[in-house]
Amino acid sequence: IIDRLHLTPDIMNLIMDYVNDRITNNQTWDISNEVKGFGACIFKQEYLSNEDTLKEVLTDSHKIRTIREEFERQKQAASDYQKSAVEHYNEELHAYGIDNKIFSFGNDINSYLKKLEDIENEIKFGNRLQGFVNDYENMLKSADKKDPQMISLAKHFSQLLGEVRQVQLVARQLYSTSMLALKHLNPLRLLGVINKEVTQLNTEKNRFLLAKTPLLLNELVDDSDAPFIYEKIGAHLNHIMIDEFQDTSWQQWNNFKVLLKEGMSKG
Repeated sequence: IIDRLHLTPDIMNLIMDYVNDRITNNQTWDISNEVKGFGACIFKQEYLSNEDTLKEVLTDSHKIRTIREEFERQKQAASDYQKSAVEHYNEELHAYGIDNKIFSFGNDINSYLKKLEDIENEIKFGNRLQGFVNDYENMLKSADKKDPQMISLAKHFSQLLGEVRQVQLVARQLYSTSMLALKHLNPLRLLGVINKEVTQLNTEKNRFLLAKTPLLLNELVDDSDAPFIYEKIGAHLNHIMIDEFQDTSWQQWNNFKVLLKEGMSKG
């Protein structure tokens, strides 16, 4: 199939974008094995059920550019959001004229905040830091547990640390989602090119993909058509057994439900 692809300038640009993305991410430029691997996705229900929508979007260069720009914007927004939380915490330290070292294991807080300056860092919020958030008293050194001023500071910065942690979770989710979307955008577009070639090949050979039969059945049948199915079968079903049910796709299940609902309605 890959050998059949007509390497038009658009397809060549798409392949080069894909290769350049991999090189930028310190991956090998050779995409042949990966293309063969994800090429099988065109036979999966998740892809087939969204084929028309994907085709419409992925062949529109303007939409692709807009999508890419939006995910890049979200990446930057996530980074800025996380940095702003760290800056706010540090501004509070400066306002009080203190350093985290006045707290028990304060260097752990400093290290955590430092790593947050780069959103690409994978940062674990360990048990000790979580303990600071759960109970401000965990931030106090033994000699400070009865000091009113230190107790007040611990309460304040325990709350701030918790807020930073919540911001980190939100920012990391947004950033990771954007990164994954950008990572798979070019492969998904190339998948569309492969799918187009597969469709053309089957049309030439007058063949129909077996993987598309559940979708075809779903288009022909809905809840109101159950009697029609039974008519074609030639008899009512008293018992239905589905072998290897754990491998049933959601599309296949939607088709099965028509038979099951009709059977249950007859008692």
